[in-house]
Amino acid sequence: FVDTFAPFLRDAATIDEPDVEALVELFDVVVEGMNRRAVLGTFATSFDRVGAIARALLVEAAIQQEKV
Repeated sequence: FVDTFAPFLRDAATIDEPDVEALVELFDVVVEGMNRRAVLGTFATSFDRVGAIARALLVEAAIQQEKV
């Protein structure tokens, strides 16, 4: 997963010296956990709500780093 997606992010990165491999792996961990909760039916909220927050946090972090 990391080897597949890291090159795409490395080319598009807007933050200084990003650890792209770690970012991709973090995203994979989040998605894996979300999928597990979806399958087990253990979300207190929903897959969509948690996914929207995760996406918003990643975008906000990239924007904040770009401003620095």
